[in-house]
Amino acid sequence: GPDLSAWGRKPALGLRPSHPACGCDWGPAGSAPMKNAVINIQTENPGRDHIVWSLFNTLFMNICCLGFVAFAYSVEVDQKMVGDITGAQSYASTAKCLNVWALVLGLLLTITFITVFGTGSGPSALPPCPCCSGFAGFWLPAGSNS
Repeated sequence: GPDLSAWGRKPALGLRPSHPACGCDWGPAGSAPMKNAVINIQTENPGRDHIVWSLFNTLFMNICCLGFVAFAYSVEVDQKMVGDITGAQSYASTAKCLNVWALVLGLLLTITFITVFGTGSGPSALPPCPCCSGFAGFWLPAGSNS
């Protein structure tokens, strides 16, 4: 192995000691230090892209096209992850916000629809059939009452 006996002692003639493992010389004591280049590689995840949630909202809760717009932003998150982490985080945040609004508005509209048309207290969904006496008669051919 390398000789470690001189390591830690003062160097002779103003030279810095050589590195014990590789033997490289660090140069004279008065020389400028070597500059090291540091490259920061960001491996952080910009977060979730919410693509499954956006697809659900596009198919089932697409109030004012919010689900579709959220889906478009979610797809952009995947494309921006390659080089623009900040942009990907921004798009992911926008997709999440749009998904929340689409879900809340979709649920409110569904609850309102069920409340108004499902309880019978609001206007009926379909007008009664003029040829029979009941709501069910609307779906049956004329002349059949059952």
